[in-house]
Amino acid sequence: MKRLLCIVIAAAAAFMLTACGSAAPEADGDTVQTAETEYGFQVVTEVISEEVKADDGTVLLNGSYELPRLTLTATLDGEEVELVESEADAQKLAVRDAFNAEMEKYRQTVLSFFREISGWAKDLYEVSLADGFAWHSAFADEVKVEKTYQTPGGLLSVYATGYSYTGGAHPNGSFKTWNFDLNTGEFIGYEDIAADEDEFRAAVVANILEQICEQGLSEYYYDDYDSYVRDLAYASVYFDENGMTVLFEEYTMGPHSAGIPTFTVPYEYFIHLLNERGETLILPYLPQETLVLADFYEAQELWSYFDLVTMPLDYEKSAEVDGYVYNRVNYREISTMAELRALLLTRFDEPVVDDLLAPEENGFAHYRDIDGVLYGVDAARGSDLTRGEATYAVELDADGNAGKVIATVEEYAGEPTLNEETGRYEQTAAGYVTVEFPFVQTENGARFTHFESIR
Repeated sequence: MKRLLCIVIAAAAAFMLTACGSAAPEADGDTVQTAETEYGFQVVTEVISEEVKADDGTVLLNGSYELPRLTLTATLDGEEVELVESEADAQKLAVRDAFNAEMEKYRQTVLSFFREISGWAKDLYEVSLADGFAWHSAFADEVKVEKTYQTPGGLLSVYATGYSYTGGAHPNGSFKTWNFDLNTGEFIGYEDIAADEDEFRAAVVANILEQICEQGLSEYYYDDYDSYVRDLAYASVYFDENGMTVLFEEYTMGPHSAGIPTFTVPYEYFIHLLNERGETLILPYLPQETLVLADFYEAQELWSYFDLVTMPLDYEKSAEVDGYVYNRVNYREISTMAELRALLLTRFDEPVVDDLLAPEENGFAHYRDIDGVLYGVDAARGSDLTRGEATYAVELDADGNAGKVIATVEEYAGEPTLNEETGRYEQTAAGYVTVEFPFVQTENGARFTHFESIR
């Protein structure tokens, strides 16, 4: 078995952690801060190549596996130093060893599969010879590390792809992902960084379904593909500079021709739903533009509850006021109008909030307190069918304390019409409209001084 060690850089710079130094008093009463040890984690890959041949020299199976491994270095005053297993060293070494222990399990799994399919190849070759058939082609099994990503906060993601051909009509693809907390030495999933797992999953699912719709992918999937998307139990995730990528195994949502369904959900769609651990690992290291877009999408959601749909309601708790049936609001643990107003003020200027909450001319109020509890009327207008996909850009002022989100929205000449040949609804593009949303930065993020619906 051949082994080759290849360096894979996990990020532009190694993840650095510092052990605190002590201060030593000088004779004159001043203190001098001692140097601090800096620790760096880095992913390398061990490449294992193997070949299986028949007695006559015919190649039956080629195996090639890139197996991740975590290394640890320590530097003092810019010079690498030996790890002496101090308390700080021991903690970092434990993190390294926890990752590598899991990688050793994976190594044994892939090598066990290699041994299994080598038996298949030998058996098939002998049958082929006995039946007088030529050996068509060698089996193949591969694992390749495609990407590693580290945040300065300590999130490490590794994404590997697999390729296996064991005869038949076509090879099969696969993947493996690992997400690892370099602070604690634990492997984590998206549920470990979500403040509320259900709410986090719902936001991710909504974005994936939107991508499928916009890209017209549903025609390549099974009729019940959306049930697998909503579940996410058949998916794996990894993180990189673009967001959280969600992958589904082959045949989960569609036939082999559909490949491995893969969707990247940008950070701005879910960073408001991170718990403290997620914020530590991810949030402080994102560009300001990403944070502004996250605030904008939250503002869009809040605005939609007054112009497009209604907040989630508890239909088992209802009351009638002025001929309208109200149901108790079941959203973000908001229980009163005062709490709703406070939430709106995190994203909108006060005049905007006043307009949203003001009753209509006939006195009708979309939301109101009933016996001191927040209730709402179930009402939805539906989206504007003459508006299509929107793209967004953020412009910041020179000091970064204000700016605007610019939305460019596709417009259509009319409502959708059914194409009887394809069975799909189509629209004729008429151009684009641009809408600007000015904002100021506050301690809670971007607060918009103007807002409107764009769909």
